Amino acid sequence: MKVGGRLLVALVVLVGSLGVAAPGRAEERAPKLHGIASQSPTRAPDFELTSQSGQRQRLSALRGKLVLLYFGYTHCPGICPTTLTEIAQALGELGPQKARRVQVVMVSVDPERDAPPRLTAFLTHFHPSFLGMTGTPQEIAAVAARYGVYVRKTDATDGSGYAIDHTSIVIAVDAEGFTRLVFPYGTQARAMAEDLAQLLSAPGAAASSVRTVAAGGRPGVTVEDSWTPVLPPLVESSELYMTIQNAGSEPDRLVAVRSAACEMLHLYEYHRDASGALGMRPVAAGVIDVPAGGRVELKPGGLHLMCMGRKPATRPGATLPVTLTFDRAGDVATRVTVRKK
Repeated sequence: MKVGGRLLVALVVLVGSLGVAAPGRAEERAPKLHGIASQSPTRAPDFELTSQSGQRQRLSALRGKLVLLYFGYTHCPGICPTTLTEIAQALGELGPQKARRVQVVMVSVDPERDAPPRLTAFLTHFHPSFLGMTGTPQEIAAVAARYGVYVRKTDATDGSGYAIDHTSIVIAVDAEGFTRLVFPYGTQARAMAEDLAQLLSAPGAAASSVRTVAAGGRPGVTVEDSWTPVLPPLVESSELYMTIQNAGSEPDRLVAVRSAACEMLHLYEYHRDASGALGMRPVAAGVIDVPAGGRVELKPGGLHLMCMGRKPATRPGATLPVTLTFDRAGDVATRVTVRKK
C-alpha cells in the first residue's frame, strides 16, 4: 500500500476539507502539538455503518468520547497493523482513566472481505476496545468521500488477490464531534499520547453547549422530570428516566447521550422475546425520533437510559449531569435527580 504520491495529494485535500492546517505552515499550528492541528474546527461528517457486533451504529452515538477515526482493512500487509499498534501503545501511555475516554474506530475500506467477525478478531488483537465498522461498498465509498479519504483497489504484488491503496492517517474527533487533529502515518505512540492528553485536558473538553431553542427562535426540545431510583452503593449501573418535549414545528431526533457520571451511557428498551420473557436490549441504531409538538417518555419498563459504571451519587437528592444531543436542537443538558420511585 502506498503512503506517498497520490496519497499525499489525498492527505492535502483531506486536511483542507476538515479545516486542518496543512503541514509545513508552522505559524498556523497549535503550539506543542505533534499532529496537524485544526485552526477552525468543523463538525465531523456523521455516518451510519454496521459495527463489528453486527448492529448499525452512527458516529454521533460516540459523542462524549474522543474518537480516533482510521480507515484501513484487515488484509493490510503492514501499514494498518503498524498504525493500530502505535494507537494501542498511545492508549497505554495515557493510562486507563484517560484511555477510557478515547474510542478508536476503524472503518474498513475492504467491505467485501471484512465481515464483522473478521473485524472483531483483527482489532481485538491490538486492543479490546477498538471498534470496527463496515457496510456495503457504496456506503464505504460515500463515507470515505465525505472525509476526503483516497481508496483504490489494486492487484496484490504477490499475486494473492487484491490490495487496497488508501489514505493512511488518524483523525481525532473531540467529544463534541469536531475534528481537532490529523495524525499522519508514522506518528509515534508517545507523540500521539501527548497530543491526546492535551485534547482530553483542554478547557471545555467535557463541556457542552446547551441549546433549548431550535433554529429561528422557535421553541425547541426541552427535557423535564429527570430522575433515577435510589440504589445500594455497590450497584454500578442504573436506569435514567425523563420526559423529552418537542415544542417546535419540525420533528427532531435524539442521536447521542453522554454523562461524566457514567463510564458508558446508552439508550435501552424493554422487550418480550418469543417465549414472553421480559428483557432489555439497546435501542436499534441508538436513536429516538421526537415528533413535532410531541413528547417521548423514558420510563420504567420502557425506553430509558442505561448508565453503566456509575460514579457514586446514590444518596437521595444527589444529581447526575446528562447531555442529550439532537439533530436540530443540538445539545440539551439536564440534571438527573436520585429519588425514590
